[in-house]
Amino acid sequence: MKKLRAIAALALICSLLTATQEIAATEQKAGQIAEALQNPSPESKLAAMKIEEKKDSTLSQTEHQPTSIQASPGEEFAITLQSNPTTGYRWELAAPLEEEVVKLVGNVYQSPETKLIGAGGQEVWTFKAVGQGEIIIQMKYVRPWEKDIPPVQTKQFKVVVIE
Repeated sequence: MKKLRAIAALALICSLLTATQEIAATEQKAGQIAEALQNPSPESKLAAMKIEEKKDSTLSQTEHQPTSIQASPGEEFAITLQSNPTTGYRWELAAPLEEEVVKLVGNVYQSPETKLIGAGGQEVWTFKAVGQGEIIIQMKYVRPWEKDIPPVQTKQFKVVVIE
């Protein structure tokens, strides 16, 4: 019986240590993102307007307003969205882009820094401002094979391209 208690206590301690390490890694990453946004490197091709999605999935009505992004023609910008492909979900454009204003450069999935199985990461979508105008980039979080099922999340980003 003492061995079982010791094993259970050891397992609890290991779980607490893992959770503490995850919290520390998250805090460190948040600090790095904040510093990068405050002091963007001159070599960076991306605009200093990287959008970090809120992790809270319970959105109020006012949070459905599009996030606003401003760019100049020729400038690239990125939209970063929380994603977990192990669930089958991924982000897609919900509507075609007005390519005379903004073009899609590409999108990549960034794995989380944790070694936890099934942990989510981020999808980084990079766009290039092409010509003057204003558009809404609409994104949807879906399982691509589920055609008649509404997205579990949608996001909108208002992009204003000015000279």
